Formats: sequence, structure tokens, C-alpha cells
Amino acid sequence: MLFGVWLFGPLGIALGALPSSEGFIDANNIWEFFQLWAKFPLPTFVMSMYSGSLGGLGITTLMLLIGAAVAVIKRIASVERTD
Repeated sequence: MLFGVWLFGPLGIALGALPSSEGFIDANNIWEFFQLWAKFPLPTFVMSMYSGSLGGLGITTLMLLIGAAVAVIKRIASVERTD
């Protein structure tokens, strides 16, 4: 999930900015947008700073990392109990 957030972040931010006409994506610069998107993961960070969603990206990343760590710890604990 974390990989998907960082991979598809630029597309989500660009589509979210369409109603407010912030100019991330339009017919004139679609090719430049896809070139930027190919330079993963820097565009996600930069676009989230520009759109004001850096806090949400940081919280989501942190929550997914903590969730993954808890799942690994639980799995290790359950393996140790069965041995």
C-alpha cells in the first residue's frame, strides 16, 4: 500500500487539483506531467508540498510503516509461540 501511495501520488494530487484549476495537469502539459511522474518518488513529495497535502502524505506513510512493523512483530511472536 505504501508503494502505491508513493507511486500513484502524483496522479491523485493532479486529479484532485483539477476542480480548483491549480494547473498540475491539462491538455497542454500532459506529456510533461507523465515525464515528471516517471521520476518517482520525488514528484509525490514536491507535488504534495505544492498542493498543501504534505502532512497527509507524511501521516499516511508513518501509519503504514507502523502498521507493517506491528504486523511483523505479531508474526514473529506467533512463530515463537508455536516452536
